[in-house]
Amino acid sequence: MSFFEEDMEFREFQNTGELYKQIFDCSVLPIIIHDMYFNIIDVNDKAISEFGYSKEEFLKLQVFDLHADSELQHSLEVLEEMKKKDSLTVTTSFKRKDGSLFSAEAIPCKINFKNSAFIHVHLQKIESKI
Repeated sequence: MSFFEEDMEFREFQNTGELYKQIFDCSVLPIIIHDMYFNIIDVNDKAISEFGYSKEEFLKLQVFDLHADSELQHSLEVLEEMKKKDSLTVTTSFKRKDGSLFSAEAIPCKINFKNSAFIHVHLQKIESKI
């Protein structure tokens, strides 16, 4: 296959949206997409493995369900801030399905589509040093 043919195949792959779907699903960082009402609307494979929920379970949750109880007020404050900004970086505690907690740097980014806004959050787990 020539470079030109490979380039054309890549462009076709890219135009279908499949490239971006695979990049999202295969990211080494957990990614959660939610609406401005905290309803989770998509997650990638790493978020599924980190939190322990199936995709179907995730899509029935709200972001509040993933936060430690001590972080709920902070989560509301971050959402208010995201109404004014396009991106932030915050450190917070998250709760897995089994109830265990972990700290992570969360980087929420606002995505505007037509008349709606969504939040795309990358999580970078903070390893505790013992």
